[in-house]
Amino acid sequence: MKMVIELITPRLATIDDIGQIRRHEHEFSHVTDDLLKQVIQNNWVYVVEVEDEIVGYARLEFIWLNVPYLALITLEEEHRGKGIGTAMIERISQDLVTQGKTSLYTSSEVMEPKPQMFHRKCGFRECGIIAGMNDGIGEIFFVKKLAESA
Repeated sequence: MKMVIELITPRLATIDDIGQIRRHEHEFSHVTDDLLKQVIQNNWVYVVEVEDEIVGYARLEFIWLNVPYLALITLEEEHRGKGIGTAMIERISQDLVTQGKTSLYTSSEVMEPKPQMFHRKCGFRECGIIAGMNDGIGEIFFVKKLAESA
């Protein structure tokens, strides 16, 4: 039985988190500290901590400055499969609903079955593909319908 670690609550990142977030951005050298500061100040970055250590991170972007897109969600290997990533998606979804958003998009490479399975488990459904991205591999796009805003 998988168990979520009790005291884990995803939260919005702060500028003070940049050092720890950098450990999770190693594959994305194009994300400069200035850009990271900007998206943190826009409340587009979420983190999750275990014992005061950031073990997971999610970054939003907005297509056409209006459509929320989950650009990255990452979690240290030993913390996967415990519901933490799902909790991050739920927190992001709740915040987006309060902002009046009705959907959240994300994507993964065609050859990445584990992230695709995770997205589907979190309520995303496949909505399209762009062939030829990522050195010709292709990218599958997903959408999650959010609860209607009040």
